[in-house]
Amino acid sequence: MNKNHKIIAIFLLLLAIAVPSSFFIGTSSNSNASANVNTSTILKQAIQPPSLNDAQTQWYDRNPTVVFNAYNQIVPNGAWTDHQQWTYTVPKNREFFLEYLVVTLNAQKAAASGDTIVTYVTYTPNGAASQPLIKLTDISTTTQLAQTQQIGQSILLLPGDTISAYTTMPNEVNTVQFSITMKGTEFSA
Repeated sequence: MNKNHKIIAIFLLLLAIAVPSSFFIGTSSNSNASANVNTSTILKQAIQPPSLNDAQTQWYDRNPTVVFNAYNQIVPNGAWTDHQQWTYTVPKNREFFLEYLVVTLNAQKAAASGDTIVTYVTYTPNGAASQPLIKLTDISTTTQLAQTQQIGQSILLLPGDTISAYTTMPNEVNTVQFSITMKGTEFSA
């Protein structure tokens, strides 16, 4: 026992002697009731350290699994609308920290007038409507440097929530590089 524990034990012993017994064992007003107080038990309970089993476990201690989805493709001459590249849905009894999400769009040839090249990621809460998370659009008629966006902080997703990545490209465009990458940690709820 270190010095602090000894001081606490002495203080509690003096407290047990000085405080009326009704404080410890109910509402008895019997002056001899103090003999019924087991100061040894009170002191043991008072200086008992908290159990490690009582602490709430952190998310990263609850059966973690790393989840990684990526689409990185240079696409020549292709026409499609809302082509889904990947999707992730949080399984039942699990939660998910989205830690990294970055989207890059690089039109290596200028779009024809009026054409729009788009890449985007949506978030769909369980049972709710889809919401855009990131969206990049290129309507330029000249070639340009790649555009990139990323999330700035982690996002917690609950069971049934979905993240999906899409690309859209008109037929006239030639050679577009899309890159959509997600990394997160799935863990027990």
